[in-house]
Amino acid sequence: SDNLTDWHDDGIMLDVKSEQVPWASGNAWAPAIIERKEGDGYRYYFYYSGHSPEDNRKEIGVAVADSPTGPFTDAIGRPLVSDDMTDNGPRGWWNDIDPTVLIEGDSAWLCWGNGTCFLARLKPDMTSLDGEISVLDLPGYVEGPWLHKRGDIYYLTYAAHGAGKERIDYATAPSMDGPW
Repeated sequence: SDNLTDWHDDGIMLDVKSEQVPWASGNAWAPAIIERKEGDGYRYYFYYSGHSPEDNRKEIGVAVADSPTGPFTDAIGRPLVSDDMTDNGPRGWWNDIDPTVLIEGDSAWLCWGNGTCFLARLKPDMTSLDGEISVLDLPGYVEGPWLHKRGDIYYLTYAAHGAGKERIDYATAPSMDGPW
């Protein structure tokens, strides 16, 4: 849309129910698309929660395209983050959802989680993890993390337990390494 009133449909960006994504049987919810300068152009990375038919779990997938409208193709033929890579924690189900990515200079970070908040550095290829997955101990954390930076402060906004309902909370840190 040029005016945020009149819209056009660019079609399906990624068909998660097709052979295009062999490891998932559906879903592409709570996605994050991020642009990264590569050479003389840009590459777009689509991080999403896919449904694993093998164990009825959600896992984080990554697809790539040369345009923000796609078409995107599965980048690695398997989940970037699978259920066996993360502790299910006290909620015990569907913890690998709601990915968000922050790029700062040469570093990129992936954050996600339902019931437990996970954080991992991405390798420069944006399709593999660079090191261990950290667990962030955030008060009342539920889901929906969002990473951003303003000035010298890093922010992590998320849905949290409130008085009988969810609310939005945030944590700050002087670096991605914390403390949050």
